[in-house]
Amino acid sequence: MITEQKDRSLERMMANSYSGIKNILSADTVLGSPIVTNDGISIIPICRITMGFLTGGGEYGGMGDFSDFPYAGGSGTGMSVNPVGFLVCDGSHVKIVCMEDKGVMEYIAQTVPDVLKAVLGKNNEKKDN
Repeated sequence: MITEQKDRSLERMMANSYSGIKNILSADTVLGSPIVTNDGISIIPICRITMGFLTGGGEYGGMGDFSDFPYAGGSGTGMSVNPVGFLVCDGSHVKIVCMEDKGVMEYIAQTVPDVLKAVLGKNNEKKDN
C-alpha cells in the first residue's frame, strides 16, 4: 500500500514535471516576441513545437527492505522546436513569410489579395475612362 508520505513524494515529482512543461510551452514559444525594425515593421517568428512527455512510478512491494526508498519514479520529456515562418506587419498589411515549401492552398491565400487588387484597379481605370 502507498503511504501518505510516499503518495506526496510521487505527487510532488509529477507536479514539478508538469510545472516545468508550463514554463517551456507558452504563447511566446509558438509566436515569438515581436521584433520591430527602424522602419516600424513588426516581425513575429512562428515555430512548430513537437513534444512527448512521460511520468511513471511504482512500489517495490514485498521485494525486500526498501524502507529508505519506498517507491521508484521517473519522468522524461522530448521536444523539438522548428521555425516555420514569420508574420510581417507594416501597419497596413500583414503577410506570412514561410520558411517551408509552400502548399497550394497557402500559395492561393497569399496570391489572391494581389490578384484582386490588380483586377479591381483595372476596373476602376475603366470606369474613370
